[in-house]
Amino acid sequence: MNRTGESLPLLALAGDAHHALAVWVEAVEGMPRVVGWYSHPLEPGRSLVAGLAESCRALGEILGRPVWDMVRDRPLLMDPAMPHRLGLEGAHTVVAALEPLAPPRVGLVGLTQGQSLAAAAQALVAAPCRLVGRWSAPLPEPQALAAAFRQARVDVVVLCGGYVDAAPRLAPALMDLAETVVLALAQLPPGRRPHAIYAGHEGLAKAVRALWGELLGGSSMATVANVLPAPGVPRGQELAVALSRHYWNACLAMEVSRQVARWQSPASISLRSVSWGFAQAVRLWRELHHLPGLHGLRTLGDPWLHVWVEATAEGDRVRVAFTPAGEMAALPGPWPPVGLVSGPWPEEFLGPPSSGQWWDAEGLLPALMAAGPVDARLGLELLWTWLGLEAGDLRP
Repeated sequence: MNRTGESLPLLALAGDAHHALAVWVEAVEGMPRVVGWYSHPLEPGRSLVAGLAESCRALGEILGRPVWDMVRDRPLLMDPAMPHRLGLEGAHTVVAALEPLAPPRVGLVGLTQGQSLAAAAQALVAAPCRLVGRWSAPLPEPQALAAAFRQARVDVVVLCGGYVDAAPRLAPALMDLAETVVLALAQLPPGRRPHAIYAGHEGLAKAVRALWGELLGGSSMATVANVLPAPGVPRGQELAVALSRHYWNACLAMEVSRQVARWQSPASISLRSVSWGFAQAVRLWRELHHLPGLHGLRTLGDPWLHVWVEATAEGDRVRVAFTPAGEMAALPGPWPPVGLVSGPWPEEFLGPPSSGQWWDAEGLLPALMAAGPVDARLGLELLWTWLGLEAGDLRP
């Protein structure tokens, strides 16, 4: 682990489809402190790279020091070959947390609205996505279903259905369902076809994959555990993980992610997601305060991100939920009261901030937590000092 001072000064970046943030961290009285930040709202269609560059330039004007390298068109890095000149040396470390894509739009297809489709919809709450359509048997003709997918702008199709003990009886209906979906997707241009996930009866997964390959060639389809193997037994975790992984891989494949990854220093660190950064903050804050559990809420953007970290004998149990902005009632099951908020305080739902609650009003936590993989203690100290507690109380 590095000594904290070796990583400073540090430039932390964060960005999504709506905001571009730059944060400057320096050592103040021996502790890392946020000394300035700038958040730039992104207009629809505006490049996140351009937004991050604008945030860095504006931050430099606020600090009275260069933050953006106008020659190399990237964050200004400290040159180890040059003598340090206070205020002119650039950043020693650059880290970033990004989610450049809007959450994928998901369409569910199943045998019945009230069983497997309901279980799949419940599973989607734990993934960064937006449910835009539900179709059940009997499905429309393939051409009409393709038109419905186009109109809803579906990015991911999830096919589900079939209890374990009902496979022989339901196999023909489920295969007919799969064939209709495949024929509908075949109506769409190859580059515009939604990603597909099969979350139905596992005994039919091989046959569904073969059908997919036969009619759609190279189009991808992932398979996960059946979301409802028996009545009243939902099992949606694998579907949520698959959707989250698909979303993050799509983010990483974007040129903006590759470019920002090249800005990071040291170059060996991996790009992190905004959701990961906020979840890390909630986990570490619970640990630092020895709390039995902590519910964190990030209110920047839509959807809102909820993270509940609970201490157990086996270690931290982490639950994640994404709800439409302003819809606290959409949380699945009972959750504890919110203890930590990152972003605008939702007074309509929480009332005014009170003792025992913490507030990251500027929404800096995901950017600051991106420093953790470079220097774990630095991440802890930034969390501690930014949320306003005495640095001397820090537990290593």
